[in-house]
Amino acid sequence: MIYITGSSGYIGSRLINKINEVIHTGNPGNLTGVTIHPVITCDLKCGLDVLSYEPKSKIDVIYHLAAQAGIPESVEDPINDARQNILGTLRAIKLANEHNAKLIFTASAASLNPESPYGLSKKTAEEYIKMLCNDYVILRLSSIYGKKPVGVVDNFIRGDKCVIYGDGSAIRDFVHVDDIIEALMMANGWPKGTYDCGSGVGTRVIDLAEATGKEIIFEPERRGEIHESILENTTPNWNPKIDVINYIKQSV
Repeated sequence: MIYITGSSGYIGSRLINKINEVIHTGNPGNLTGVTIHPVITCDLKCGLDVLSYEPKSKIDVIYHLAAQAGIPESVEDPINDARQNILGTLRAIKLANEHNAKLIFTASAASLNPESPYGLSKKTAEEYIKMLCNDYVILRLSSIYGKKPVGVVDNFIRGDKCVIYGDGSAIRDFVHVDDIIEALMMANGWPKGTYDCGSGVGTRVIDLAEATGKEIIFEPERRGEIHESILENTTPNWNPKIDVINYIKQSV
């Protein structure tokens, strides 16, 4: 079985859809050599806490996606951030070792040079996995977009105006959620290790806004935001396909 924490979230729900699609169609696409199992889910939104939920079936793979993912929220409530991102990961490690399962963990580019409690908690989670987990794949993710409830790219697409916090010179590496789902599926077959799951291409926030053709408004920079974050692609056989500027121009 595949155990997915954070299963109702932005990435988790899409990952489940992709797994079910492969199971139902029998078409693995480029996932040759990756074993696909039925899914067990866990999410606070469904009343299931990763810290206390005990899966009833034998687990083969754990996708630990449950997290507190907001930088401003981590500054406002670092205790909750640590509970979800550190303690939740320790629980996932314990289950992985007990079931002799592979743990696939969604880390963050923010963990490389932490400037917020969020970045620090994700880095700490990584270190616990490396120290304690028998079999794992850590995937450091860039800024993700694509019909996302919150996030600069999708906020710019949805809004009447583009609100930029700071002067717009901040540089990010943006990877579409469909590309990330593909990487997560492929990670099931990767050797134990830590992989940067980025495009290696940085895009200024102001360039995103200008691609929409909308009015741009500047607000004060928010505490804890990283000015430049670009991730290389160090995965064995995955490559992102969707370009963020083209995506914006086709979506507005």
